[in-house]
Amino acid sequence: MKNVVILEDHKMFAMTFTLFLEETGQFQSVRNFDDPLALLNHLQTIHSEELYVFLDYFLPDTQIENVIKKIKDIFISSKIIILTSLESPILLNQLLALNIGGIVSKIDSVQEVMLCIKNYEKGKIYLSTTIQQIFTKSRNNHQKIELTKKELEILQLLAAGKSVTEIANELNISKHTIVTHRRNILTKSDFNSISDLIIYMIKNKLI
Repeated sequence: MKNVVILEDHKMFAMTFTLFLEETGQFQSVRNFDDPLALLNHLQTIHSEELYVFLDYFLPDTQIENVIKKIKDIFISSKIIILTSLESPILLNQLLALNIGGIVSKIDSVQEVMLCIKNYEKGKIYLSTTIQQIFTKSRNNHQKIELTKKELEILQLLAAGKSVTEIANELNISKHTIVTHRRNILTKSDFNSISDLIIYMIKNKLI
């Protein structure tokens, strides 16, 4: 049978999620941890052909990419699924590049977890309903990004690593005007941060 380990620092969520998985009767054991090191040590003791690892994306003082790599080093066949409240399509895309089996939003039904497992068993990556909606909204909105010449110029200077003060001096306009332009750029693009927008624009050769 399948074994499950969960890395989640919100105890109430971890306990509820653990109980749900146990009650399905599909898993030999379900263990939850709030510390990456404790989870990694536990993996050293598991002798199972099928292991599912559910990871919270947001963990204090933890780079989830490093945790995933260490899990794979210990248990190469482990099936990793991310549980998250992330809404950034940029970060979600970065997660998909980490050899995981799926991403499930914490606001989705727990039934989506079982759908994720079923898809994983078929060799398919699963994105829960909310995650799919985030990507769809992102594609639709980003296709319609229309910046003014001045906004594009400011974005290019921000991408070059220049500060608000440096840009204001170079363009001979006030810092307040730069901040206003930056806010308008984010509103038009529907990104949560300038850095995410810059990554997107560079990747798609828009700046």
